[in-house]
Amino acid sequence: MKLQDRVALVTGGGSGIGRATAELFAREGARVVVADLNGPAASQVAEQIRSNGGEAISIQADVSKSKDAEEMVTYTISSYGQIDILFNSAGIIGREAYLWEATEEDFDQIISVNLKGVFLSCKYAIPHMLERRNGVILSMSSLGGLVARRANSLYNASKAGVVLITRVLAKELGPYGIRANCIAPITTDTPLLDAWPPEARVASASRIPLGRIIEPEEIAAAALFLASDDSAMITGIPLVIDGGYTA
Repeated sequence: MKLQDRVALVTGGGSGIGRATAELFAREGARVVVADLNGPAASQVAEQIRSNGGEAISIQADVSKSKDAEEMVTYTISSYGQIDILFNSAGIIGREAYLWEATEEDFDQIISVNLKGVFLSCKYAIPHMLERRNGVILSMSSLGGLVARRANSLYNASKAGVVLITRVLAKELGPYGIRANCIAPITTDTPLLDAWPPEARVASASRIPLGRIIEPEEIAAAALFLASDDSAMITGIPLVIDGGYTA
């Protein structure tokens, strides 16, 4: 198993990409801490992992709040004694609006979760990784962090920030044996898309050369690659998963 004896903290682990990744990491031997704003959802995922023979615990946490971010890292260390993998999967899409129509509340909400949440989770997890001179940090960016889309300036800015934080961390932490990468997918079929009408899904899929929206399990497979020793010399990259969209 690729993650035997490793401990993984997965934010946003109660649904979507976070859930799929937490479950895959557990199947690959990791002890998983499932963190989510939705505490019951996180608990359900951890319970499902245990019922399938894996090892997992859960915690309710709002990654945009310093106290919660610190507590989830402390909980991980106190429960399992270490943290080998941090997967920053928690995120929101926010309201689509042209920049001049967006509100300050729109800005604060999306930056707090998508960018500040990554900052806080890393801030509290990295010192433990530094002590052991080992670790992997993975973060969810988006194709929107690399390619502009109208009416998405705030979301795009938040995800572009994740890319640059990742690149800086790769340079800062490389000498300590710690890698940092992020994943930049195009539209992925998660609960965040539940409000989309069927025609919007069809339109989105039609723009992708491979002809369909990505499944969360496909992102999880990429996260496993980046978290494992299979990618031992890969750090500082946004791994684009877009079905050929940017080709």
